[in-house]
Amino acid sequence: MAVNILCVVVLYKMQLNRSASFLSLYRQVGDCDATVDFFIYDNSPLADVGLSEFPDIHYFHCPGNTGLGAAYNAAARYAEEKGFDWVLLLDQDTVLPDNFLQSYVKAIQENPGSQVFAPRVSLSGKSLLSPMKRWRKQATHLVAEKTYPIRQYLVINSGLCVKTSLFMQSGGYDEKVWLDFADMQFIRKLLHVGVRCFYLLSCECMQHFSNLETDPEKLKQRFDIYIACARNCEYYDMADWIFRQYCVLSHTIGLTIRTRSVYFLKCFFTRYLF
Repeated sequence: MAVNILCVVVLYKMQLNRSASFLSLYRQVGDCDATVDFFIYDNSPLADVGLSEFPDIHYFHCPGNTGLGAAYNAAARYAEEKGFDWVLLLDQDTVLPDNFLQSYVKAIQENPGSQVFAPRVSLSGKSLLSPMKRWRKQATHLVAEKTYPIRQYLVINSGLCVKTSLFMQSGGYDEKVWLDFADMQFIRKLLHVGVRCFYLLSCECMQHFSNLETDPEKLKQRFDIYIACARNCEYYDMADWIFRQYCVLSHTIGLTIRTRSVYFLKCFFTRYLF
């Protein structure tokens, strides 16, 4: 089965030639049995002027920084227009293994019934990030090359590969939730249009995570975005609502204890609850 994939990389204040995810993926194109193209959505204030070394990409500059959702939606529309069957979503700084792209091609060819694929993702300290159980801590990675119920697991944006037709059917990302919770909202949308499982690939990626930040002022700025996105979330059922409240409250308490600052609790009550 012929495979064609549109790879989407979202940039923010980073030149394309410094993006770990793009560079590692770009080098792999010639080693996989698929038609691959790149859609670069740049949310940086200034456009990247060093694109001449990558003449075969589609580049879109959005200085207003409309967030991840708008970027992924724009890419999906482009994929539909150009006839790409698959959209592979990435951020700028996920470190990808050498066999990353070929593992998707192989999995798509061998699992024609699957429409959603995801890699295993760890943080730089080797702790697990995705997929993760929704309600209880998970100590070890799931067994790869199997399908898992999408209702029970959290899967992050970076590395998510979705059938283009399914992406469009779901309505895509909620652009009001421009960063935090964007992946959760999208996965719930997939669930509510009938998707029951995702296929877990054997490849493993490494992800930078903003929660590793230690500067209290930067943590406060980041939390402002977190709360704004959380407030804009829609709830598709009661279980979704309960889980969202649990996530926001536990994150708020964790940052309060970690920084010994009441700033986060104040934001929780004044900007989220009321």
